[in-house]
Amino acid sequence: MLLRVVVTLLLLVVPAGCAGDPPEPAAPDKTSPAAVTAKLDRVLRYDFEGSFAGVEEHDGRIIVYRVPSVNLDNRVYREAGEIPVDYRDAKYSIKDMHGAIGRIRTDDAALRARGVVVMGLAATKDGSGIAISTALGNDHDRAVLTERYPDLDFTLAPAAPKS
Repeated sequence: MLLRVVVTLLLLVVPAGCAGDPPEPAAPDKTSPAAVTAKLDRVLRYDFEGSFAGVEEHDGRIIVYRVPSVNLDNRVYREAGEIPVDYRDAKYSIKDMHGAIGRIRTDDAALRARGVVVMGLAATKDGSGIAISTALGNDHDRAVLTERYPDLDFTLAPAAPKS
């Protein structure tokens, strides 16, 4: 009788495995704002590269930066479900910004000949232009870049020192 009581108590106390087993991880929430934002970033970069600029999640809302496009807006609406979405106009699409980055990379030798050493390039998430870091990030670099790319909006900063 005592053995039956001990076995019954063990079954009641440890129903999901041994006491030392870690708990099962929770399944990721595919409907959370962060998860939907990540999915939108993947989908819109591929399907709408000519109008999509970037996306971010802020305080439970999704913010989509894009060159206005009804088709893109409809896709976001379908994917977002109940999550609130803010649409913000962008000057450049991801395709435009990657094209500009390609131009700058192609011009590397010409820029170096004028004393500008480009260390990093990135498309801005809000579609406002290109973030450029140069070895010095100074007025000379800005003047050379502005002269060479008069149609391009960019921010300029000195490259971060290596640690």
